[in-house]
Amino acid sequence: MDLGPGLGHLTYSTLVHPGDTWDDMWASLMTYLPQIKARVSPDRPLGVSLRLAATSADTLINDAGRRQQLAEFLADNDLYVFTVNAFVYGGFKGQRIKE
Repeated sequence: MDLGPGLGHLTYSTLVHPGDTWDDMWASLMTYLPQIKARVSPDRPLGVSLRLAATSADTLINDAGRRQQLAEFLADNDLYVFTVNAFVYGGFKGQRIKE
């Protein structure tokens, strides 16, 4: 959510959710974002920091229907993508790199 001039935005990061495929990330978005939005910012738009593994990015690049589905979900839930965390190829969660 936009906190006002000079204060920046409060966003929710999907980095906390496991899943390197778009299907996994989509399931977590639908499960958690509406609940978080209702609790944190019920009357104002809420920013999302979207985590995209390479496979998820490929899915969105190659599937206009899924991009449209995401856009509609964001609009319907008064959410907006503020940043995107794009990760290297291969798994990220649970690997030594996180240490």
